[in-house]
Amino acid sequence: MNILQYIFIDFDKEKWYNKFYSLKEKNKKEDKCMASAIDISKYVISYFNNNNINITNLKLQKILYYIQGYYLKKYDLPAFSEPIYNWPYGPVIPDVYFEFNEYGNKCIFLSADSSTPSKFNSTLMSLIRDVISKCATYTAFQLVDKTHSEAPWLNSNRGEEISIDSIHSYFSSNNPLLI
Repeated sequence: MNILQYIFIDFDKEKWYNKFYSLKEKNKKEDKCMASAIDISKYVISYFNNNNINITNLKLQKILYYIQGYYLKKYDLPAFSEPIYNWPYGPVIPDVYFEFNEYGNKCIFLSADSSTPSKFNSTLMSLIRDVISKCATYTAFQLVDKTHSEAPWLNSNRGEEISIDSIHSYFSSNNPLLI
């Protein structure tokens, strides 16, 4: 048995995918955030593409987690409404994961430019850039290791949603990226 088979031994992605999309419909009605995780993702990917820096889905997931955490810390509001889940390689926003999973573990490339979506205000843009600049220096697996040592991931079970309260509480008293 290889390492990937071992890690995913009790993680049924198809079952999880179906459960996630039924919950997603419920959450659409409650979306009060200024941006979607997909919008933020496309901006982050474009930024990396335009600066000739590689970005994979794995690394993107961790960057989104840190954007959410720091935005909660600074403004007491989520940057995006999509839930974050505990998956084997750390925090994941399934909506984004499934949007870009066709790339597998390869770099994501978008043809779109990095123009700022109209939903982004200057505070969100500033925070995204701060997180991007810190995370760009880490490999995807360094970010995995980092998130695996943090309370929100440690205090949730595999396949479970990492509560926004847990993320907010952790980031309110910690500065994992030294921003």
